[in-house]
Amino acid sequence: MQFSITHKPSYSMAVAYLTVGDELYAESGAFVAMNTAVSVSAFLKGGVVESAKRKFLAKESLFITRFRGLAEGAWVALSPAYPGDIDEVEVPPEGLVVQPGSYLAHTAGVKLGTEVGTLARIIGREGAFVVTLRGEGKALLSSYGGLQRFDLAEGQRMVVDTGHYVASGQNVRYDVGLLEGVTTSVLSGEGLVATLTGPGPVFIQTRSPQELNSWLFPPRPQDEGFRRR
Repeated sequence: MQFSITHKPSYSMAVAYLTVGDELYAESGAFVAMNTAVSVSAFLKGGVVESAKRKFLAKESLFITRFRGLAEGAWVALSPAYPGDIDEVEVPPEGLVVQPGSYLAHTAGVKLGTEVGTLARIIGREGAFVVTLRGEGKALLSSYGGLQRFDLAEGQRMVVDTGHYVASGQNVRYDVGLLEGVTTSVLSGEGLVATLTGPGPVFIQTRSPQELNSWLFPPRPQDEGFRRR
């Protein structure tokens, strides 16, 4: 299966070219268009329990959409909910841990799952549950804004604002704390940053959905009795 990612980096769309029998699994709602050489079906990936965990705990779709190539020349186009980028990723042997909302699709041979997040991830606003990808194959990750990859060597560290984290290899250690020596309210809102320690890949996004929500829905005065005079 081959992928072509167009309209990068602001409004990316992934086009998958399927041979006969190729299967692509995608997040419900990611579908944009396809030709008539593709069959489509929706199902509960991993059964009822796993699908319910993905829906209610990791805030992903209850159903997964399966696209299957029926003839040569089959293609299907996908796009994420947020305006931003898409990256084609070879799933590493140890697997990937993905923040809810950044999983878009995966090929056959990759297992999609949901796991309880560490205390650090909960504190770091990644959520109590994370999406996992394991097995042999490719995945499509999406971001809000541009998507940047870093490859950390053994023991190499980097610091990321938690709102800009997208995914990392299963072997990458994720710790949360305050950014030291700087006025944290200026740099990272609540002052929380993630320290990521290699080895493995790390993916970050150039924009933060939390900051977008704060801009769209600013806090209102706590005093409900306040009235303009």
